Amino acid sequence: CSVTQTVGINLQPTPTLSILNTTTLCLGSLLNATVTGAANYTWSTGATGSLTVLSPTVNTSYSIAATSSANCPAILQFSIQVLPTLTLTASSDKSVICSGQTVSLGAAGALTYSWSNGSTLIPTTVSPTLSSTYSVTGTNAFGCSKTASLYITVNPLPTVQIVSTRTAICKGEKQLLTATGANSYTWNTGSSSSTLLVNPLSTTAYSVY
Repeated sequence: CSVTQTVGINLQPTPTLSILNTTTLCLGSLLNATVTGAANYTWSTGATGSLTVLSPTVNTSYSIAATSSANCPAILQFSIQVLPTLTLTASSDKSVICSGQTVSLGAAGALTYSWSNGSTLIPTTVSPTLSSTYSVTGTNAFGCSKTASLYITVNPLPTVQIVSTRTAICKGEKQLLTATGANSYTWNTGSSSSTLLVNPLSTTAYSVY
């Protein structure tokens, strides 16, 4: 006597894992790494879930152990290449200026540059009316960026006046001119005093700066 028994085996597929984000990053940056293709994930860093943040300082290999909803296992291995950073410096020919003067801003250490005022030139010339901070972002050949800043102090111009008791005198008379509003003075006569005693032979203009 014989009997036949039939049983069905449902074969579940092995998960196919993929890393969505790039596997290169600049030194000091964070990588939001995302894996897809399964239901449960365990990273070699100890993290669990489909998303983790990685910040290696050297080229590093990682692995992900995953299982599908049917508990089928899969392992994915990948590496992150850490791109070299850049040493960016910003400089200026003057750090303190008077209002109306210009400053030449420079930068070094990158391939391309972008200033906070929109300029991409090295050097670039600015003429701030108020004390200001200028920042420059440099990018190297690998696409890694860094920002440096510098501060320019702008001093206001003095308000200079020439004080004279009279602006009309008789020939042979003398008149004392007094300059105010600054710390030092230079008259168009060459005098560097704050006062100037004049005895013009004809109508004469006097100026001081």
